[in-house]
Amino acid sequence: MNTQKDSALAYARTWLDAADEFRQEAGIDSEYLKLLEAFRAANPRSESPPEPEEGFAGSFQEFERDITQRIAFPKFAEKLARELADEVDKAQADMFSRRITALDKFLTGFG
Repeated sequence: MNTQKDSALAYARTWLDAADEFRQEAGIDSEYLKLLEAFRAANPRSESPPEPEEGFAGSFQEFERDITQRIAFPKFAEKLARELADEVDKAQADMFSRRITALDKFLTGFG
């Protein structure tokens, strides 16, 4: 028993936990979960610690359904590249957009 995970004060379940459960059930290597860690911090260049993740009690399938209802992914990737272009050069922003789109296609394959 993991007492840290069992303690509401020490542990708050997030979307990353749902993704990790899905990864384990699907037999996906843990290296892929590390890719999702990039989305944990809202502002990775800030010297302040990131805001705590919003709690999420559902399954990965519920998370995926919720997030896909909120955004149309191709439009999201385009918007992401435009917004990142203000922080990094356009080539880097476009590359990140392509990578996030590739990750989406990869994960959809498990779907």
